[in-house]
Amino acid sequence: MLIIGCDYHPGFQQIADVDTETGEVSERRLEHRAAAEHFTAN
Repeated sequence: MLIIGCDYHPGFQQIADVDTETGEVSERRLEHRAAAEHFTAN
């Protein structure tokens, strides 16, 4: 299962996810609106 968490701030967005099957964890800090839109579109 993939669990995703998002934290929205006025200047950036912090996104973290964990794959419960593999234990893989990743975090991303999106500084610009264009980066956030690109990430959520994929």
